Amino acid sequence: MELSQELFGYGLFLSSWRFIAVIFIIGYVFIDRAVFALSVLLYCFSIILNTYLKDLFQIPLNPDVFTTPGWAFPSGHTQALANVLIYICWHYRNVWLWLASLICFTVSTCSIVHFGYHNWIDILGGLAVAAFVVSSFILVRRSFPLPPYIWGGILTVATVLLSTFVIAQGELEYRHVWGVMSMAMAFYSGWLVFEREVSKKYSPIKMLLLVLANIAAITIFTFSMKFDLALPITILYALALGFWEGYIVIATYTSFKRVVPLIRRTALDRIRLHNRY
Repeated sequence: MELSQELFGYGLFLSSWRFIAVIFIIGYVFIDRAVFALSVLLYCFSIILNTYLKDLFQIPLNPDVFTTPGWAFPSGHTQALANVLIYICWHYRNVWLWLASLICFTVSTCSIVHFGYHNWIDILGGLAVAAFVVSSFILVRRSFPLPPYIWGGILTVATVLLSTFVIAQGELEYRHVWGVMSMAMAFYSGWLVFEREVSKKYSPIKMLLLVLANIAAITIFTFSMKFDLALPITILYALALGFWEGYIVIATYTSFKRVVPLIRRTALDRIRLHNRY
């Protein structure tokens, strides 16, 4: 029994924003910047849409589990995870990726139901909304083959407009709406700034500054999770984190790719020079 509880606990992590953030960062840095940048922005839009739908249906959360007011349908964690997995699987169309995603989604949703956070109706609702959002985005992109950064801007504007409507009409204080909206704007800005600087050279000093910026961002991020921040600080924090993910992470990786071979060549030249004399 204890083992199953622990396993279900790990299953909850699969639907958390932390796990999704790991997918985004790995994909954005190492695989395809455009694909995963759009995936991040589509994820942000989907979260805001989920909040709007919860306000629309107003089905209460399980009172045996939650002590604070909120709505349950459709499941936000389910919709967020499904949104990411469906979009990535559609883009790469790899059988093993589909299988891994199916296992991940199944374990996650079973864990959510096991702990009573949602029922299967909430889960199916989240899955249906995610499938609709991703399929609609894919169909529209096919009809209007614009560059990725244009679609990124469209998603960002749509997220901001929908967030504004939700904040104005919502009955609850949705702090996460402000955070997601801010992060979408900052991430898109960071993505654009980095794309303009791709051709620039990265010096060792700039690389060091980027590494320090990463350390500072991670440190602030870790400590901020322990406190209930005021709304203005939450917005500023989301802006900083979004820009960090959109620019500094990828810039640091690019810096290492360019500077490390340079350092290696310099060291080898010095060794050859020393051996010569």
